Amino acid sequence: MDRWAQAHGSWNFLCICVIGPPHAPDLAKAMGAEMKLQHCVNGFVEAQDELPSYGQLGCGGFIIFDKGLQMVVPSTSAFMQVRGLAFKHVEAIMKSMDTGHGIPELCPGEFVRLHSLSMVEFNGKMGVCLGIQDGCVGVGLQGGEKVSVPPEKVEKLVPEPESSSCDDGSC
Repeated sequence: MDRWAQAHGSWNFLCICVIGPPHAPDLAKAMGAEMKLQHCVNGFVEAQDELPSYGQLGCGGFIIFDKGLQMVVPSTSAFMQVRGLAFKHVEAIMKSMDTGHGIPELCPGEFVRLHSLSMVEFNGKMGVCLGIQDGCVGVGLQGGEKVSVPPEKVEKLVPEPESSSCDDGSC
């Protein structure tokens, strides 16, 4: 986040520890020190009932607001599900919004299902968007295969809310 804050001067970043008391203050301090946060606001939520009732937080993804403080993305890809692609998801949104193009229809890290392909064995297969290059969507399929397909052959899937939390401090 600190790197993003430096590279995108018009963005503000708020890092919130969501594990709740009594460990939140110490974890927030440790996170700020470990990540060397200098260009972000780092804090914590004092009580679980003060958490927002929308979006994802922590290792579950980011909530993105525009310059007018209107929520434009309630949840990005969860790091715990797609690892580094979660950051590419946020970067794709920032880059698109910085250039005035709004939210992209599909970003790296989002789950997809393939359809209407001439290679019928791939129809219905699910995977994760790896990125868009030369007008095609790179998809990492379950099982490790990678394919590149036209965007109209990809259906973005809406993720179901995670039942796990960061309460154990594992994220």
